[in-house]
Amino acid sequence: MVPYYLLLFIPFLIYIIGVFKGKKLDKVIIIIFFSLLIILLSVRNIKVGIDLKNYKYLFESISKFNFDYLVSYSKKGEFLYVYLNKIVFLLGLNFQWFLFIVAIISIMPIMLYYYKKSDNAILTIVLFLTVAPFTMFFSGLRQSIAMGLFIFSYRYVEDKKIVKFIICIVIASFFHKSALFCLVLYPLYHSNISKKWLYAVLPVMVIIFIFNKQIFSAILSFTTLYDGKIESTGAYSMLIVLILFLVYCLSFPDKNKIDDEINGLRNILLLSIIIQSFAPIHFTVMRLNYYYLLFIPILITKVKAISKSENIVINNFIQFAMICFFAFYFYYNGYYGKDALSIFPYVPFWR
Repeated sequence: MVPYYLLLFIPFLIYIIGVFKGKKLDKVIIIIFFSLLIILLSVRNIKVGIDLKNYKYLFESISKFNFDYLVSYSKKGEFLYVYLNKIVFLLGLNFQWFLFIVAIISIMPIMLYYYKKSDNAILTIVLFLTVAPFTMFFSGLRQSIAMGLFIFSYRYVEDKKIVKFIICIVIASFFHKSALFCLVLYPLYHSNISKKWLYAVLPVMVIIFIFNKQIFSAILSFTTLYDGKIESTGAYSMLIVLILFLVYCLSFPDKNKIDDEINGLRNILLLSIIIQSFAPIHFTVMRLNYYYLLFIPILITKVKAISKSENIVINNFIQFAMICFFAFYFYYNGYYGKDALSIFPYVPFWR
């Protein structure tokens, strides 16, 4: 657990140093945190991440493919991941270097996005560790790359460059086909769902949750992305957290300060809640939410800046409480949680 302690302790230490020096070091904190994360992802043992042994086997298998067989194998889908394996091997690099390259592709776009957008680095980090799919980066290499490319495509959503956005998502889908679901981001982000509209949206969300089994069964009948087995997963905690975030985002902001970005991020939160409504009945549906959960740490940190003046004090307290709670939860979950993706304890490759 020591590496995970340091992953959070070092940013906290830098923050404290900044407080004593009277400097805001948020951007430095973001860079250091994600640099440490890239290092951890790059030097981990294949024991860290439940799927890593399979990915290493695939890497070694692809390295032996001749070109004709490689082309034939790639037709099964997600061919860019296959070619990335082969290119790394042809460069004379081993699987450990491959993990480093995947970490760069996956994490750098997120680091740059958080560097540019975060208004509270410490809160952003603890939310990334607990609400965003932090553990997935240690296990699901293909989807990790897709998530990085998805965050990269966000700039084209903001700039209303739909063709470039679509190209990015299609490329991401060649690493993991679930990325195609991200195409909904563009119309979602630019939808004008005002607070008045929420009175209509919220009842719909309740209906979706009540009839989630029937709705999800109908959706599965039109897709082969996931198997159709529906079973109870007990995944209610994240749904509750996201609903509380929505209440927070609706209660404190001054409506005159809400801009297109806040409106777009709040729309993403709404979709995330809807997706999470299906998580209690299907283990893998949560993977669709991983893409959108990456935006939550930014939305929550921005609420303070657009709050009503009379709510500043209580807002400061709430954000401080969230930092304490989610930091504690990260370590508690590391010791006592289910650890479904087997990332605890951390083991370096030389052990």
